[in-house]
Amino acid sequence: MLQIGQYPGFDPAWLDMLIESGNIKGIIIESLGIGNLPTLKSKYNLLPVIGKAIKEHQIPVIITSRYPINPEFTDKYIPATEPLQLGVISAGNMTSSAALTKLMWLLPQIEKDIKNGDLKEQYKLEEIRKLMAHSYVGEVDKIKVLGESSR
Repeated sequence: MLQIGQYPGFDPAWLDMLIESGNIKGIIIESLGIGNLPTLKSKYNLLPVIGKAIKEHQIPVIITSRYPINPEFTDKYIPATEPLQLGVISAGNMTSSAALTKLMWLLPQIEKDIKNGDLKEQYKLEEIRKLMAHSYVGEVDKIKVLGESSR
């Protein structure tokens, strides 16, 4: 599991190396919000490395915010569309610590379900998205789950 904070000058090249190592099971990026990731075409653009983590390695990428957001408006916020289209999972108004703890708790359960044949590998990220949106102990307000399908 990897939790990182976004900061000016953050170079995603080292993140790409970590993803390629095969040792990362999930990534939490603490940002100013899901739509505030560097996306301009430059060496600081996080979208290519995020897309690689999600599409090529099936690594869930969760974006948390230092500032509470209204989860119902995440998909209507224009700058958030690119990360969401890549498959980034919004933590809604969950704190970074809660999102990290929740993902660490969910991943072994999902891996067990896949191993037991109760969940197909291709639905892993969708299941994580659905379960991250579910409030177990009041850690998050209801989040609209985009692209949800059944097992």
